[in-house]
Order: sequence, then structure tokens, then C-alpha cells
Amino acid sequence: MKKKQIKKLVSALTVASILGTSVVTPFNVLATPAEAAVDSRISPTYVAPVTSNIYMSNINTYFPSATLINGILTIDLTKMHVNYGAGVQLPDGKVINALSKTKDGVADFMVLDLRGENLTVGSGKIHVEKIDPNNKKWGNYGFDINTSSYYQYSTEFGQAVYNLFDDQNFTTLNPGFTSEDLTNVYKKMAVTPNSPEKDRLFQLVIKAINMSDAQEKAKTTAARDEVNALFTNNNPSSNAIKNTTNQAAIDKAQTLVDAVTDATEKAKIQADLDKAKELLAAAIASEEAAASKSVKELFVNNNPASNAIKDTTVQTTINDAQKLVDALTNPTLKATLQKDVDKAQSLLDARNAEEATDKDQQTIATYLVNQLFVGNTPTSDAIKDTTTQAKINDAQEQINLVKNPTVKAKLQKDLDRAQELLNAKNAAEAAKEEQARLDAAIKAVHELYTNNNPQTDAIKETTNQKAIDDAQKVD
Repeated sequence: MKKKQIKKLVSALTVASILGTSVVTPFNVLATPAEAAVDSRISPTYVAPVTSNIYMSNINTYFPSATLINGILTIDLTKMHVNYGAGVQLPDGKVINALSKTKDGVADFMVLDLRGENLTVGSGKIHVEKIDPNNKKWGNYGFDINTSSYYQYSTEFGQAVYNLFDDQNFTTLNPGFTSEDLTNVYKKMAVTPNSPEKDRLFQLVIKAINMSDAQEKAKTTAARDEVNALFTNNNPSSNAIKNTTNQAAIDKAQTLVDAVTDATEKAKIQADLDKAKELLAAAIASEEAAASKSVKELFVNNNPASNAIKDTTVQTTINDAQKLVDALTNPTLKATLQKDVDKAQSLLDARNAEEATDKDQQTIATYLVNQLFVGNTPTSDAIKDTTTQAKINDAQEQINLVKNPTVKAKLQKDLDRAQELLNAKNAAEAAKEEQARLDAAIKAVHELYTNNNPQTDAIKETTNQKAIDDAQKVD
């Protein structure tokens, strides 16, 4: 329902109330059909006030009785001569005549249905006179029926008004309240006689209209506040949405905007909401790009299909990528990237397990290498006397099992130095042994000669073949 329509209706109703007349023309103001296809509302039940019926008896010679019960006027014409009767003037001046068709003493009644008449207007009374066959007053047998307080009520009008509300205290509008409801009320009010009850019902109509306006303002305010809350500093002109703004917040705001019926305000709020939607879409696109980039960079050549992670990929980089994936709202992309993150995690776990095993191998190899050196440290640049080729070979076998290239290279360098030192030691010892053999051979040969001197050119008497053979062996 539009505010302008409501205001026009209020004006029309106010005029009707002040003038006490039926205003028909303004009904086209609210001619728009209600959008609701089915009315499943529950409203208070209207019960009209009880009308005080009128009973009159022994009025005069020709009018034994008269009653006005629920808008039906009954006048006893039993004592009327044939073709004489009653002339009835209603409060608004309308005259209705009826002549008796029976003989005096034969039961006869004049019955008028006055339920559509407003009996409280004008004179506020029904005046009855005896009339002759020419419908002229005959004698002084007239009497009055006081109808100034004889109000007639419209249950249809009352229920139509009650249907605007949702509770007996008229504090809540019916959730299905529409402009068509007011049109229906207005039509029924136009044909309902004036009465204090009609005035009371009219005030409820005004209350419903005011409540509708208040609800509309509340809906507009709620929608505006919800949309503003999507933006930084609660201000759409910031052209930036909050970090907390997500699709759920957008959807909630859209629901509130949809409930606004003021077309102008609704358009303004919708424009800001559309801006928020665009900003959210851009933010989501940026988040998706960042997440995709972060996941790809975990792999060799930035390609998950390589099935190999970079050396720089560690648990922290995987965790960072996981956070970006967790924030995604696109289920398809999220599932795809999550699969790649899981692959990277599996590869890292395998690498970590391998490195853990290699750590043990490094410890073994390092220990064997260190044991080759004096002080158990390669920095001494001297091997132990107990260092042998076998020990160096054992250390080499363990170094060969090390996976870490950096550690392996360092251990190999230290082992190579140990090998150099052992080779030098072995060479020195070999030279010393060779000199000893040479000295022994010379001594053995010299001892074959007189004075142990080959230059004497004479052998000792003790020199025999065996002594020569022994000297030969020493060589």
C-alpha cells in the first residue's frame, strides 16, 4: 500500500465522518487488487452491540400496538376500518402509507423493513397517523416512535474493520493487511448508518492506517540500517564493504528491502544494496584469485600437476594457503583447491618423514666421520692412530645413505680429508719400512765381508752359502 493512497483515504474518511454522509467517489483511490491470493489470516471476531427494540401497546383507539424489532416496524391495523390505515413518516421525511384490506376486528398488520434506513437522523422519530382511503390524515390519532437512539449496526462493516487487526486489543496489524482491505472497509462504511459504534469503528480504521504508516517507516528504517551496516563506517558512500559482509548478510538485507513498499525509498536502498553486492563479488573474485595463486605456488613450476612441492614449501605456507581456501564461498572452486592443498600436505608429510629418517642417518654418518679425527672433530685436521681404511670405508657407506645434499657434501668433505690424512700416514709409514728393509739388507750384505766392508774384497771365514742366502732374503 502506498502512502499517498493511505493519505487520500484518510482525507475521504475524515470528510465522511464530519459530514455524516456516504462518500463514494474516492473508492478508485484503492482499486489496486491485493497481491495475496489466499486470505488465511486470523482476526478478532466482531460482535455488534445489541439494539434496544421498541414495544408500544394500547396506543389509542385505532392503534393497539406498534413494535420496532431489529429494524422491522410492525403496526397493528386490526381496529382499522377497511381501506383506512396508517401513514408513516420516517425521521428523514420519507412517507410510507398502508391501508387495511380487512374489516374492523380482523387481524391485519403493516410491516416495514427499515433495516436499511438511518432512523437516528432528522427528527429522530417515526410519526404515525391514521389515514383515510385518500391517504389523508383522519382524526387525531397520531403517535410518535422515538428512534433518536435506535442505532442499527452492520456486522459486515464491523468485521471488515476487525479484519485489519491481528489481536483483540487492536495493537497489531494483520500480517496480510493490504490496500484492498481498506477499500472493502470503505465500501461497507458508506452504506452503514451513523452511530456511536460506527464512529468507534471509524477510529479503528484511522488507527490501522496510522499503524500501517508506522510499520512502513519501521520497515524502511530497518532496511536502510541493514544495508548501511554492510559498508565501512556504516556508510555506502565509503564504497567499501566490511570484512564481515558476506552473502548471508547481503541476503538478509535484500529480504528487508523487499518488504519496503515505498517505491522511492526502496529504489534508493536497493541501489546501495546493489553496490554492496558488486563490492562483495569483486572481493570474492579477489579472494578466489589469491587462494588459487597461493595453492599453485606450493608446487614445482606453480603447477599441482607436477606432483612435487617446492623446497620452499613448508607447513606455514600450506597453512596460509589453507586459510585462503577456507574463506572461499564457491563450493566447486573450494573443492578443487582443497584437493590440491591436501596433495601438497601429503607431499610435505612424506618429505618430512623422509627428512626425519635422514636426520637419523646424518647422525650416524656424522658420528663415524667425527670418530676418525683427533678430539672427534674434523677441525683438528688430524686423524687418530686408530683410524684405518676400514673405518673410513664404513663412514663412506653411511654418508652414501644421507639424502640432504648440503649435509652430505660437508660430511664427504671431512671424510675426504680423513682419507688424505690416512693416505699420507700410510705413505710415511711405508717409506719408513722401506728404509728399514734397505738398511737391514745393507747390513746383512756388509756383514758377509771382512770388517763388514765390501771394499775389503774379502769375505769372513764365517760367510757361507747360508749366510749369503739369508742376506739375499733380506733384500
